Amino acid sequence: MNNEIIDIYDDNGLFLKTSTSKEAHTYGYWHKVIHFWIIDKKTKRLLYQKRAKEKLLYPNMLDISVAGHVLSGEKIFDALKRETKEELGLEFDNVKIKFLGIRRDSFKSNIIINREFQYVYIASIDIDISKLNIQKEELSEIILISPQVIIDLFEKKIKKYIGTSYHDNIKKKSIIKINNIIPSIDNYNYKIPFIVNRFLLGENNLFI
Repeated sequence: MNNEIIDIYDDNGLFLKTSTSKEAHTYGYWHKVIHFWIIDKKTKRLLYQKRAKEKLLYPNMLDISVAGHVLSGEKIFDALKRETKEELGLEFDNVKIKFLGIRRDSFKSNIIINREFQYVYIASIDIDISKLNIQKEELSEIILISPQVIIDLFEKKIKKYIGTSYHDNIKKKSIIKINNIIPSIDNYNYKIPFIVNRFLLGENNLFI
């Protein structure tokens, strides 16, 4: 959202000033965001959102369960809970949430210059995907996908995956191919399912 007021940092993470998110993306200011990867506790599948077709960047592509800007003066964990409520209508208590670290991401397109300190988290939560209320300005569908399916897509062991996605509590068939997943130069979306599998096995020494 272009009118969000966020804090701006230098490349060492030291606070400089406040700005709008639109200005940050226009001039390439470093800012903080949260990435929250949610695992459905029952199915052990990873929740992906499909970005809204109106999004300027990567429309209609599969993205992180929840992601968004940390607002000016906002605590990181408060941003995570706020964005989860806004994007999925999901609130949670007494959930073990694992911090995976801070990922620096910087890229330039013909639309924006994006420089982010990404605070990455993961958790296993009891959810009913058919009853989540999604934020239509940000995403159009949500879908649960096995971590192994994502790995197999990246490793070209399968060409596509046919799953069930939800929009307005209505289910539909969705065909997922590797070019539906947002690309990254550090194989971020390829690494995540491996981390998910280790998390499900109870490992604690996990870092992005």
